[in-house]
Amino acid sequence: YSLAVPDMVALAQDFEKSHGGAAPDHNYYKGYVAMWMVAYATEKIGKFDQKAMVKALKSQTWCVSKYPHLLENTRWDSDGNIYRDTFIVKIVNQKPQLLDTIPPLSSAGFAACS
Repeated sequence: YSLAVPDMVALAQDFEKSHGGAAPDHNYYKGYVAMWMVAYATEKIGKFDQKAMVKALKSQTWCVSKYPHLLENTRWDSDGNIYRDTFIVKIVNQKPQLLDTIPPLSSAGFAACS
């Protein structure tokens, strides 16, 4: 595996073990991160409330040092746009091979994660 985030490698290996060697696609990681984001936001606001959760996510930076299951530092702006690294991947022999990492369009707010 040549993924940019070490925790993604561990997740991929677990997936492969439980799925007969098949590699996970990007939807696997998106689902994993989404469920953890809901869990972290719910914990932050103290209850499950969709409107409060949206408010808690906007204009916030979520650092993996505090929220490790998010896999990478993530920020939502006041409009709900998400900022984090983007990975350019090529599939070789049914395995993802990292070609490049594109940083977020805006680095605002990420200093908190240093």
